[in-house]
Order: sequence, then C-alpha cells, then structure tokens
Amino acid sequence: MKLNRYYSMLCNPAKFYFVISVVIYLIVFIQNITTPGKFSLGLYSCDHKQTPMILIYNALYILVWTFVLNLICTGSTTLSWVIILFPFILSLFILGYIMFMGLTGSSKSSSDSSTSSSSSSCGGSCGSNCPCKSPQPVEVDMYAMSYSQYGTSYGSPY
Repeated sequence: MKLNRYYSMLCNPAKFYFVISVVIYLIVFIQNITTPGKFSLGLYSCDHKQTPMILIYNALYILVWTFVLNLICTGSTTLSWVIILFPFILSLFILGYIMFMGLTGSSKSSSDSSTSSSSSSCGGSCGSNCPCKSPQPVEVDMYAMSYSQYGTSYGSPY
C-alpha cells in the first residue's frame, strides 16, 4: 500500500503528530456529521453552513503540518519534538500555576469578577443570545434560593 509506505517514511515526531491529529479529527468529524448546519467542537457550537469545508480545511492542515514536521526532522529532530510538545508542556505549566494560586488563596473572589463580567455582552448586538458564547459558571446557594419568576422568595432556614 502506498499510504503505509508514506507513513513509514515519516520521522517519529511527524508520526506522533499525524496519529494524534487523525484521532482528534475523527472525533470532531463524528460529532459534526450528525448536526447539519452547525459546527461543534466539544461543548461549544456555532451555526455554520460550511461545516464540510471546515472539515476539509482541517484535513489539509493536518497533512501540511505533517509534511512540514517531516521536513524539519531532516535538519533537527529535537526541534520537531519541541514544536509538537510545546503546547502540552505550556498547558501543564499553566494548569500547575492555576492550581498553585487556588491552593494559596491569592485569587480574586468570584463575586468581584461576576459583577464586572455580567455587564458585558459578547461583542455584538446579539446580547445574551450569541451562538458562540462560552458557558458561564453558575453559583448555587442552597440555603437562600430566590424564584423571582414565580414571585416567591425563600430565605435561609437558619
């Protein structure tokens, strides 16, 4: 098979990138094949009529980057590994930093950040009905729930 021969000619970093990218591409493809007119990526989705073109572009992107990484391998395999692993290493450092700041308690309180972010919209005139709006965290107070839509307010039992 020609495809197997081309794959065997790739260097290890290019093979690693290609396999990971194809697995992710297949997951995104399966997620988007069932919802026409909408492009989804995990929990986020947008109304989009050109979902097949996005998937074709992603497939071409994977092929081009695999080719580029293979070319870089001819000069320096180490540089190719750094290019591939840098986003993973950076995300681990950021996650560690966030966890460290959470453990030391030096972050801002959530009530300060919620008042400043609640007045902003998603950048357009669509208000709260933006198709690509990211989910916002929800805080629930179990002892003081207020149901203003029913005109009833329940206070704390204590």
